[in-house]
Amino acid sequence: MSLYANLRAVLVSVIACGALSSHVPAAAAQAPAPAKKVAILIFDDVAMIDYSGPYEVFSHAGYNVYAVAATRHSIRSEEGLVVVPKYGFDDAPQADIVVIPGGGYEAPRDSAAVSWIKRQNVHAEHTMSVCNGAFTLANTGLLNGLSATTTAGNILRMKRTYPQIKVVNDQRVVDNGKILTTAGLSAGIDGALHMVAVLDGEDAAQTIALMLEYNWQPNNAYVRGAMADQLIPDLDLDGVAELVDMRLKGDKDHWETADWFKTKLSATALFSALQTAFRKAYAEQGPWAPGSFQVSSSGPLAADLHFNDRDGHNWRGTLTLEAVPSDAHQFVLRISTARDALTGSRDPVADAQRAQAAGRCLEHARGAAPAVSKAPDRRSLDPLCSAQPFVCISMESTVKLPSLCSAKYRNTSSGALDCKERMAVTWSAGAFIRSIHA
Repeated sequence: MSLYANLRAVLVSVIACGALSSHVPAAAAQAPAPAKKVAILIFDDVAMIDYSGPYEVFSHAGYNVYAVAATRHSIRSEEGLVVVPKYGFDDAPQADIVVIPGGGYEAPRDSAAVSWIKRQNVHAEHTMSVCNGAFTLANTGLLNGLSATTTAGNILRMKRTYPQIKVVNDQRVVDNGKILTTAGLSAGIDGALHMVAVLDGEDAAQTIALMLEYNWQPNNAYVRGAMADQLIPDLDLDGVAELVDMRLKGDKDHWETADWFKTKLSATALFSALQTAFRKAYAEQGPWAPGSFQVSSSGPLAADLHFNDRDGHNWRGTLTLEAVPSDAHQFVLRISTARDALTGSRDPVADAQRAQAAGRCLEHARGAAPAVSKAPDRRSLDPLCSAQPFVCISMESTVKLPSLCSAKYRNTSSGALDCKERMAVTWSAGAFIRSIHA
């Protein structure tokens, strides 16, 4: 039994005892409000964490939580867990909160699931989707004209499929009032905690998070959909190669992917097909600037990438294809992309702070800056300069700042090399150059 259920039972006992001791009829004692009813939709191939995460949170809140499916027959989750729903669509009671998880099924507009959601939503206080459950919710029409999010890998598909919805990729939970959507998988826990905070207060939600040993941050900066792989499109390789495994690493400003493919093609033919697939994918509408994608060979099985995002940032990357020694028909495609440092980071607040500090550094650099004897001292020109070191790069790759870089500023970690005349000083995060232009 959850802590909140225990507290509810204790509260009922206290009220009853108080009524007896004061000789007030029990019927006249104020009973606690009935528990909120939470209906969680389930179906074959439902994603287990999408429904079990919110189920856990709402149960700990003391709500009456139950699973609803098309019928009362058992269903099998995407992971293979067999679940028996408490109700079918025909006999499910009216819920206060309706939860629509994602998984291997997205209910179409004319489905029984969509009809049930629409009926429930009329009298429900809130309706919430998790992960690609947003597609089922979108098919009800209830998201039209609203903001919404979904799984990171489905952001672009949702934008293309539902132009009437403002699809965002920089929020883990999107609350429109009655209608709420969350990002993928574990974000359903955040959505449920947010709902508890709305209904019972943030203290109640934080208490549940602590009980679950979950690091809940209402304004969580971690949003999977805002990471740099959103700028790497899915490739259409049907009939060309089969994806068998992958490894992912990165953040908002860089990304590395290793994809293992099985194919009957030679390495050269596969690499050519991959480059063609990239050109085709970047020709479609997406978060990249139209017409900006370029790919150029840098070796027999290697290529350089360049494109811009819609915010004007430059991105560069590499493609390399490697054979798997143990399997003549398997190859590893390694994709690496990074934002050009000279165009700044994806954090406008941090950019502004760096630009301000860089301006101070530039003023100091133009004055009588002290000479340095070793690399660490190059960070001591000014307290505001200490966040990032100076680096010297050739004037061909940035703006010309003749005479700013001299023996005062060292170029390597050992401090052995002096920067030459006609070379430039730049802020390593890019804001220094941008402050000069400003």
